[in-house]
Amino acid sequence: MKKFTLSWFDQAINLKQEIIAGITNFMAIAYIIILNPIIMNNGGNAFPVSATITATVITIVVMTMFVGFFVKLPFAMAPGMGFNAILTYSLVIQQKLPIPIALGVIFWSSILFLILALSGLQKSIAKSIPHCLQKSLLMGLGCFLIFIGLKNANIIVADTNTLVSLGHVNLNYVATMFALFVTAALFIKKKLYALLAPVIILSILAYCAGITHLPVNLFEAPNFSLFMSIDILGSIKYSLLPVIFSIFLVSYFDATTSTLALVSQIEFDSEDLKQKALSRALLSESIGSIFSSFAGTANGII
Repeated sequence: MKKFTLSWFDQAINLKQEIIAGITNFMAIAYIIILNPIIMNNGGNAFPVSATITATVITIVVMTMFVGFFVKLPFAMAPGMGFNAILTYSLVIQQKLPIPIALGVIFWSSILFLILALSGLQKSIAKSIPHCLQKSLLMGLGCFLIFIGLKNANIIVADTNTLVSLGHVNLNYVATMFALFVTAALFIKKKLYALLAPVIILSILAYCAGITHLPVNLFEAPNFSLFMSIDILGSIKYSLLPVIFSIFLVSYFDATTSTLALVSQIEFDSEDLKQKALSRALLSESIGSIFSSFAGTANGII
């Protein structure tokens, strides 16, 4: 395995390798451009779709470039698939917070993240997290996201007696389960298109079955209505402090565990370089989360 140093960008670059790596990274996160607005829109009850698409694309492009040049490792940053559900369901829908206030909560939790990332405590915290806890944190967020997806597909529905029960079997039910199994099978086989291929296949099948239709306009101007709509001062309330602190803890430990998992797959020249890469990555994630709150979407994570 090739060893990486923090100055590897200054060395000669294999153009073909970089192009393939870029396409692979794009395919790995392309589904977020579609899924993030769907989750945050929640059937028209929360964030507007077109504005969220714009915010998602802006966050991915700007922060991925920042991570590439600052961390100098082939990482991509995008709105977290888990934090979007927390932002939408917990803050906007359940707590009835206006969207600018909810974005302000994300901003202040990201400021706490930034302060911790700049301090020396983050190294000690990262070293003290057991490997089993790292996996369990990631699995917990993943299961939460799966639960939201199953609810949106009506595979599980609310029940007054058991809280949750299975929904009625219909075409959408079968199609979603088919896509889920295809995704799992491709992911197990470590295919690069594991997340993107089922979306494309299911979209084609849905169009052929008449469930969905092509958009009237294939091209549309970006919608910047969410950009800079954040209410920073309005989100500083005593009642919101527990929410801010809770989101800070979740975002920090999620970012730490996911970054540790990525960094552990790279062979560095020394442990010191590894720690520097981890510190820069966490600092990038805190800055990315702040930027995403101004762009109008969920916390940005690597």
